Amino acid sequence: MNSKIQSVSFRNVDEFLDYLTVDELKIVKLLPNIIFEGSPHIAEKLSYNVPFYKINKTIFSMWPTSILWGKTKSYEFVRH
Repeated sequence: MNSKIQSVSFRNVDEFLDYLTVDELKIVKLLPNIIFEGSPHIAEKLSYNVPFYKINKTIFSMWPTSILWGKTKSYEFVRH
């Protein structure tokens, strides 16, 4: 029995982006650009195989449907 919660594992954000569907990629690339324009000091970090954005603490994350937590898809498109 596989006890892994996620079936994917990315080493960096580029690997994460390569995995996404075309529609998810559009959203996942657009939102950070808007955020970085307003606050260029935000740091991007891959955690739980998805990008998180923070200054002193996490302020935003994006979780596309194609990145499951467990075996069930609990939402549609990209959760942020």
